[in-house]
Amino acid sequence: SAESAKFEREESQVLAYTTTVTNLETVIGYIFAEDKLVRTRYAFAQARANMNDYLRDHQNIKKQLTQRYGAPRSDETVWRNDVFKDDESRWGRAISLGHLAYATTWETPTTKIDLLLFGGDNQINLWTDYASKALAHLEEKTAAKKKGAEF
Repeated sequence: SAESAKFEREESQVLAYTTTVTNLETVIGYIFAEDKLVRTRYAFAQARANMNDYLRDHQNIKKQLTQRYGAPRSDETVWRNDVFKDDESRWGRAISLGHLAYATTWETPTTKIDLLLFGGDNQINLWTDYASKALAHLEEKTAAKKKGAEF
C-alpha cells in the first residue's frame, strides 16, 4: 500500500509495479517467501535501439549506487566468448548473445545489492536487486521447495 508506482500484476510470491527510475522505464518486483519481503528487483525495461546504450545505462546506475553505498564489494566483467572483445562498438551485441556480462555487488549491514547486466537470445537484462541478508534462508528454502516440486 505504500508503493506509489503503478500496480501491474500479482503472481505467486511476486508483486510487480511500473515506474521510472533514473529516467528509465522500470519494473519493480517485490519478491516474497513465507509472506516476508526477501528481495526487491528493479528491472530496467527501457527499450534501446542501440545495444551499447545499455552499457551507458549500466554505468550511470553503477555510479549512482557507488555514490550511495560506497565502493562495491565486487565488480566483475565476464567474457564467455571473446569474439567481440576487441571491438567495443559491439559490446552491446556481445551482451545480447550472452558473451559478456557485468556483475557488481555492494553490501550494507542488512542488505546485499547486486547490479547485473547480462543477456542471451538477443535480449539484454539490466537489473538491480536488493536482497535481505536476514531472510536469505527463506528465499533459499522456497527455491528448494520449488525445485523439488518439478520432479
